[in-house]
Amino acid sequence: MKIVGAGPPYYVFIADSRTLSDPEHPILAVDTGNEDPDRDGVPTLRVVPSEMAAIENNLSLANMDFEDFASSADEDGVFRGF
Repeated sequence: MKIVGAGPPYYVFIADSRTLSDPEHPILAVDTGNEDPDRDGVPTLRVVPSEMAAIENNLSLANMDFEDFASSADEDGVFRGF
């Protein structure tokens, strides 16, 4: 059994009630790896299913950071691509 945040990968994708009820089905992405003591809360964003692989691939290769995607999310907090 793997404990969330106990090592790579340092992110998880969660299908919650909004994912199931919203017409776009935005999946909740959670950054579990940044242990910045000055940070308030856990960074999250939502991602449409068609862009989920872009996030997973780039994070797993350390090609991009979670913040790169979070800063590119739309005003509603959903990442729909670059």
